[in-house]
Amino acid sequence: MRRNQPSPLTDSLLSCQTERNDSMLPYTFHTDRETIRKYRDNPEYLMDTGLSAAELSEKCDEIEADVKKSLTLRNAEILAFILDNARLEVCPYDLFADRMDHDNIFIKLRSRRRAIYREVSGDVLAETDIGHETAAYTGDDDFGHTTPDWPDILRLGVPGIIARLEDALSHADDASREFFAASLTVWQAFRRLILRFADAEARFAADHPVAAMAEKNFRAIADRAPETLAQALTLIALVYRTQTHVEGINVRSLGRLDVQCAPYLTDDIREMEETLRYFIDRMNDRFVPANIPITLCGEDIAGDKDCLDFVLIFLKIYGELANVSPKLQIRVGDHTPAVIIETVCRLIRSGCNSLLFCNDNVVTAALIRNGHTPEDAMNYVMIGCYEPASMGREISCTTNGRVSLPMAVECALNGGRTMLSDRPVGLECAEDFADFDAFFAEVKRQAAHFAEQSMRRTAAMERLYPSVCTSPFFSGGMADCLASGRDVYAGGLTYNHSSVNIIGIATAADSLAAIRKLVYEDGSHTLAEVR
Repeated sequence: MRRNQPSPLTDSLLSCQTERNDSMLPYTFHTDRETIRKYRDNPEYLMDTGLSAAELSEKCDEIEADVKKSLTLRNAEILAFILDNARLEVCPYDLFADRMDHDNIFIKLRSRRRAIYREVSGDVLAETDIGHETAAYTGDDDFGHTTPDWPDILRLGVPGIIARLEDALSHADDASREFFAASLTVWQAFRRLILRFADAEARFAADHPVAAMAEKNFRAIADRAPETLAQALTLIALVYRTQTHVEGINVRSLGRLDVQCAPYLTDDIREMEETLRYFIDRMNDRFVPANIPITLCGEDIAGDKDCLDFVLIFLKIYGELANVSPKLQIRVGDHTPAVIIETVCRLIRSGCNSLLFCNDNVVTAALIRNGHTPEDAMNYVMIGCYEPASMGREISCTTNGRVSLPMAVECALNGGRTMLSDRPVGLECAEDFADFDAFFAEVKRQAAHFAEQSMRRTAAMERLYPSVCTSPFFSGGMADCLASGRDVYAGGLTYNHSSVNIIGIATAADSLAAIRKLVYEDGSHTLAEVR
């Protein structure tokens, strides 16, 4: 429960050096850390908790083959079957558990389903394949840059999400009924999964106090919204693992963890610290693809004492563990407390450097220019590397396309062809230019062409998303999708975006500077010689 009043932070709370916790709390992280890591790096699934990966895949292939059912219903049935029948991994020394032996079934299914791209949009893809082959530009689907609606999931809890879906289904029209039914099927299975983990932990509870606490946390979140920090983080970890690893929709942010977890602060700082040790180390996992970002701070909460306390506790434990993952994205602005910036800089100097600063003023202004309301813009998280998205309201798809600026320079130099293969990837153009401005204009024309081709290729695939990917688990937890009655990948959110990334900016700038200097200023070389 939230503390009645925030307690002052002591000097030790701000320190990145932490002594072993010798309190009477039944935590053993310091003594068991290496054992936990061995389990983490070499998972041992409990054989009698479910089917083998081969048996699981065989049944899911049978469900997939029933083409009389829509993809939405097949996905829901497959996902529910996995959640009900996959073998579970539990480490009795760890406070958290979330892994299932699911054989990457959805990733494999989606790979097969992608054949429809060529079947339906083969002409467009064939015309733009050269962009991929020469690395001048790309265009692809992107089911991997997402963040769940963490605040709603924690506020409602799993029973609340299920109740909300049941209500939506009872009032659904013909167009939305299937979506609500599929999402309800999956979230009900997710609750059963939580109880399966509770039962697995119970096997070890008598001899392992940490397993007993884990069991208690699982049973709690099966019945109600989280009431403690450990329960909230248990739910976050399991939602992350289910969506990313089982449904195959890669979560690339655990959200604004301070905003989400501040309601669970107590006066027992030691217990919070121990809970965070288990959680942060759990996320430092080689099976977590591309690490998992967490957003902290922000102008809208700069004066919130509970959020500040949580951030400082979190940074303290993060520095103590010295992990490279999760990555922390620190939102800063005009009112960011100095202690936050000082603490982060101290961590970076110490070598704990998977941290970055995000300028709230710049990011929110950019999102507003892109059509976000000021409120939604302020409530942003950084997806993946550095891509801002409105929490719970946006699908950003930030790696659909890529455009290579160095290749645009290359094509401007070579009449629209690459230097290595002499293939016509760009637009035909002159071989000589009167001045640098004319040459630079041609580079921009080539880059614009690459962007158009990238978007054209991406759009050809996106039109077929309903035949390739639906996400009943991810979408079922998003309030916007319930309001629209549509899946995330059917335009169900308020902000439905795709993107083209510009890459090689520094290389292109260096190349252009050299050409301007050598050819157009000094006259020591011709364009032909530069080629």
